[in-house]
This record gives sequence, C-alpha cells and structure tokens, in this order.
Amino acid sequence: MPPTVYPQGATLTANGTAFSVYSRHASQIDLCLFDATGNIQTARLPMQRDENDIHRLTTDAPIGTRYGFRVDGVYAPDHGLWFDPS
Repeated sequence: MPPTVYPQGATLTANGTAFSVYSRHASQIDLCLFDATGNIQTARLPMQRDENDIHRLTTDAPIGTRYGFRVDGVYAPDHGLWFDPS
C-alpha cells in the first residue's frame, strides 16, 4: 500500500506545479509535458524518488498543461510488472 503522506498527481503550490506518483518497482519515472493539442511532447523531465518510493518533481507548468508519465522498469507480465517507457 503506498504511503498517503503526500498528495499524488498534480498539485498547484506556491513554487509551481508539484507532480508525484508512487511506485516501488519503477526504476525511473519521467514527467512528460505536451502542447495544447496533447499531440506533441514538449519536455521529458526525470522525477526523483524519495525514501517512500514516491517519485516527484516541481515545475512551472501552468494549470491546464497536458502531461503524462513514462515509467521504466522490469517488463514481466507474469509477475504483474508491465513497465514500458514508450
């Protein structure tokens, strides 16, 4: 069960937009930002993992920014691991 100390997803803060996602098994999570159409990726930013396996990053992305996550790790569907950064 992931820790619930921090809000997950995108949270507007005084320093920008804080993104966070829990994953104990991911080896890397990147935050991807997209243009207004959602068709063109404009940035791919590596997130930092903390001691609670929460990957986080704060950016200056404004409200309404389209975003997604690329998650890398072991691809082993038989073991419930479906990581694929593409």
